[in-house]
Amino acid sequence: MSSSSSSRKLLCIVIILLLFLGIALTAAGIAVYLHYMGNRKEAKETQSYMRSLINQINTAADVRWKAKYNPYATRTHDYNYKALRNSTAIKEYISNINQFFNSDKMQAHLKELDEFADEKVPKHFDAREKWPMCPSLNYIPNQGGCGSCFAVSAIGVASDRACIQSNGTFRSWLSVEDVLGCCPVCGNCYGGDPLKALVYWAKEGIVTGGRDGCRPYSIGIECGTPCSPATYPDAEYRRTCIKRCQNIYYKNKYEDDKYFGEYFF
Repeated sequence: MSSSSSSRKLLCIVIILLLFLGIALTAAGIAVYLHYMGNRKEAKETQSYMRSLINQINTAADVRWKAKYNPYATRTHDYNYKALRNSTAIKEYISNINQFFNSDKMQAHLKELDEFADEKVPKHFDAREKWPMCPSLNYIPNQGGCGSCFAVSAIGVASDRACIQSNGTFRSWLSVEDVLGCCPVCGNCYGGDPLKALVYWAKEGIVTGGRDGCRPYSIGIECGTPCSPATYPDAEYRRTCIKRCQNIYYKNKYEDDKYFGEYFF
C-alpha cells in the first residue's frame, strides 16, 4: 500500500509540475507574440507617420529642399527625460551669445554677407580641395549609441576652423567627449545645442580628441549604422566629465591641452 501511495503522489507531483510548465510556456509565448505584434504595429505607425511628414514637407510651397524617406527613422513618444538644468550657466551662455551677436565684428560680418554679390559665388567649391592640408575636412564621424549629433557636428566645425585658420599647423581633432561630458549646458545623449558647444569652445577651451588625443570618443559604435535611440540611455548613464587625458597621451596635461576659439559663429 505504501509503495502504491508513494507512486500516486509522485505522479501527481509530476502532473502538477507539467501543468505549471505548460502554463509558463504558454504565458511566455503569448508575451513574445504580443511584444512582436506591438513592435510591428509601432513600425507601421512610424512608417506611415514619416511618409506623411515627408509628403507634407515636399508639397509645401515655401520649402526649397526635398525630404526623402529614411528607413532607420524613429518616432519619439516619450519626451519626459529628466535632466538637471544649470539655469545660471544657461543665462551666462545666452548672454555671451547676445553680446557677440551685437558686437561690431559680428555686425560687420553680417553686413559683408548681405552685400556679397551673387556673381562672386563660385559655381563649384569643395573645401577638401581648397584646404587639402586639413584632414578633418575628410572625416565623417560616427556618433554611435548616443544622441550627440550637436557636439559631433559643432566640434567637427571647430576642428576644421582651427586647421584652416592655422594654415594646416593645427591638424588634430578636437574632443567631442570633452564637450559631451563637461559642458554644463550644451546637452547630453538625448540631444543638445551646437551653438552652445561652440560657445564652450571659445569660453572654456577644448582638448584634443581622436583616437590618439587627450580625450578620445568612448561611445560604442557597434550598435549599428545608425544606432537606434534605444541605445542612448546606457551611454547617458555612463556620460561623465573626466578632466584628465588618457594614459597613452603624453604631449600635455589636460589643462595644458586646451584649444580656444576666437569666435563661436
